[in-house]
Amino acid sequence: MLVDPSSRPIDATSATFDPHALAGRRILVTGASSGLGRAAAMALAACGAQIILLARDPGRLEATRAQLGGTGHVTVAHSLDHADRTFDLIKDTTVRHGVLHGIFHAAGSYLAMPAKATRQKHIDAVFAASVMAAYGIARAAAHQSVLAAGGSVVFMSSVAGERGHPGTLAYAGAKAAIHGMVPVLAVELAPKKIRVNVITSGTVETEMHLTTAAGLPPALIEAGARRHLFGFGEPRDIGEAVVFLMSDAARWLTGTSLNVDGGYLAQ
Repeated sequence: MLVDPSSRPIDATSATFDPHALAGRRILVTGASSGLGRAAAMALAACGAQIILLARDPGRLEATRAQLGGTGHVTVAHSLDHADRTFDLIKDTTVRHGVLHGIFHAAGSYLAMPAKATRQKHIDAVFAASVMAAYGIARAAAHQSVLAAGGSVVFMSSVAGERGHPGTLAYAGAKAAIHGMVPVLAVELAPKKIRVNVITSGTVETEMHLTTAAGLPPALIEAGARRHLFGFGEPRDIGEAVVFLMSDAARWLTGTSLNVDGGYLAQ
């Protein structure tokens, strides 16, 4: 049975990381108004980071900021749908708030639609926030004035980019594009000791998942859960992974994918 994620209390504390593990670091989180972005922002703040919350909805961004521990967090309400505009936005943000030590790109959208019905407008909509914004983030991360040497960039992806699922042509293509970008950017940014990695996620019970699943037969949802050896994940599972990749514990990881999928890709 699906449980509304908004009805659950969100535990932003970490069972693994020291509450000062990210002290003194400024981290930009896209898609921070809900779901995985919000959970990651809370987990990062719980470990001492100062968070720049970026998403479209100012009200929901403020709601996220109200849940963060620590001080100095700021919100930036803006859409992400274009590489050049994303670059300009991030560069302007660092001028206002200071050089970044990390970027977590969680913004994106999901589309369930068979190939025969997928048109240009659908592809553009899915690729906008996920892929086009990622190119803008990549360009920004390469600039010395944006991301400090020794920083970390983490992109969000999905098992859909590696396994075939009916009705996910545009979505899977967007996620596969992220996987293609990461090793290239990792090589380019290695001289600055900037790490670039991607989290490949299975199905996580977020508001987006609940909305998508609302119109599906219960048997189909149950079958999806069974494909995950540990069942569907929770937002905090991604949040903990982001903290790890932003921390010094991941200092020797770059250009790779961290599968946080409940065992989905093991089968």
